[in-house]
Amino acid sequence: MNATTKNKAMSAHDYVLQSAIITSSVDTSNTTVDIKNIITDIDIYEHLDKPYITGEILFIDDANVYNYIGFSGAEFIELTFKLPDEEAIAITKKFVIEDTIKNVRSNDRTSAVLIRIVEVHAFNSTLINVNKAYQGKPVDIVQNIIRDNLGKDFSGPVQADAQSPIKVLIPNMTPLQAARWVNERATTIDGVPYYFFSTLANDKLHIIPLNLMLSTNPDPVPYVYSQITTSIAASKGIEEQAQLIQSYTSKSNDEIVSLIQKGLVGAQYKFYDPTIGSEIKNGGVTHNLDDTLQELKSNQIIAKNQNVLTYSNNYKLNEIPVAQLKSRVVTKVVMSDVYNSKNSYSEAVDLSQHKLKVTNEALRETITRNAIEVILPGRNFLNGAYSNTIGNQITLKFLDTAVNPSREEESLEDQKKSGDYLMYAVRHSFKNERYDVIASCVKLADLPRETNIK
Repeated sequence: MNATTKNKAMSAHDYVLQSAIITSSVDTSNTTVDIKNIITDIDIYEHLDKPYITGEILFIDDANVYNYIGFSGAEFIELTFKLPDEEAIAITKKFVIEDTIKNVRSNDRTSAVLIRIVEVHAFNSTLINVNKAYQGKPVDIVQNIIRDNLGKDFSGPVQADAQSPIKVLIPNMTPLQAARWVNERATTIDGVPYYFFSTLANDKLHIIPLNLMLSTNPDPVPYVYSQITTSIAASKGIEEQAQLIQSYTSKSNDEIVSLIQKGLVGAQYKFYDPTIGSEIKNGGVTHNLDDTLQELKSNQIIAKNQNVLTYSNNYKLNEIPVAQLKSRVVTKVVMSDVYNSKNSYSEAVDLSQHKLKVTNEALRETITRNAIEVILPGRNFLNGAYSNTIGNQITLKFLDTAVNPSREEESLEDQKKSGDYLMYAVRHSFKNERYDVIASCVKLADLPRETNIK
């Protein structure tokens, strides 16, 4: 890989692959080989909904590496990346090779080999069956499951959730399955969900509420999309190049039907207890998405400078706003008095805490319904000192589509596309010639926008 020889950054796409060491699992002598010089592509995937990272590696085998290692699954590979700067801090991450996706001969002496990799703790999790009772607040249970079974630490301090303590009997799940299941039960006092995830930059796991991620200030310099500027990027300094959006794809569907069908806009939620054969006392709760989002604005979880909601409650049926209509009736099964001293997974102290669970589900869906995918130079995202990809905010700036030379410069910004975005999923794309980050970014609200077409 050409990236193994660079010692000075010439562009915002430069990086160094210091090593890619495979350890065989076939023999007991721990046979190793460094394949950094024959790798052509590495893709590493991070996602807020996954407490592990995955990847794929393509290498050209012209040295009989495949047979020397004796690939059979469960080999280790340790990757070390860094920026080609003297003061750069390297990132080292260890994976397990899950399987060989392809092994194709390009000629008699050369094979193209594509392997799939996963973080070691995720592979180990598949080998462990958890069948044990845990009790406490959901966030505490998540940490205890992981520490007991996988020995992983969390970045901290972890913010306590607002749910009352519960007791759960893990029903024959792997540790990661169990932890993700319990994490879905965790909410803040506003019903904001917690995300349980892993990043490339360090070996710790993270469990962070959405409000904390949205309150983190992005870097002050925005990433800018401009076809003219991008076309002359090579003539600019490295730091300027690093702030250019190479291309983008709008994932927005601006539709509300799917949210309505799932009962996440306006709905009546009822809680049925099979142990008594009827609904729990006082029936249920009414969910109104508009009220939920307005409350987030009031509590400044949705920032004042970007508070035009991506969801609109202007549509009315018979003069009733869509979020006030009980367009769905959703019944949840709630087992009561399963444990004498603690609530079970489905129970709650009262209806207000049941409502927090509904809000949690609605926000998880709402924030992902309007997304944009941007391709950025990788320079700002390869730092072994801290993670600055998923769970962090970045500012994106796009020009609007109005052509009017008399307008002020600041009014040229596309107020719907531009703004602060949460990085929800990231693909690190390392190739021979360049390193890019493909980021799926989301937001709950837009910038205030002009109402008059000029």
